[in-house]
Amino acid sequence: MALAAKEFYFHCLEKMKVKPSESMYVGDRIDKDILPAREIGMKTVLIHRGGKYDPIKRERSLTQNFPKADHEINNLYELFACI
Repeated sequence: MALAAKEFYFHCLEKMKVKPSESMYVGDRIDKDILPAREIGMKTVLIHRGGKYDPIKRERSLTQNFPKADHEINNLYELFACI
């Protein structure tokens, strides 16, 4: 049985012995990456990769009800400014 995102994140954090508030999640999907990470207290970074789930490419109506990420970047080099 696969773990749901939040349980998986908690499992990983527990293994690394860090609190959600001490961690950052980088993902390219608001619904599957950013939302569950925010719900457990992790800092979040949405990376725009141009894929089919990128909110820039999707209609605003599909993503407007989701919370925004703490940071948004276009490439991993920009991640340094978020840390």
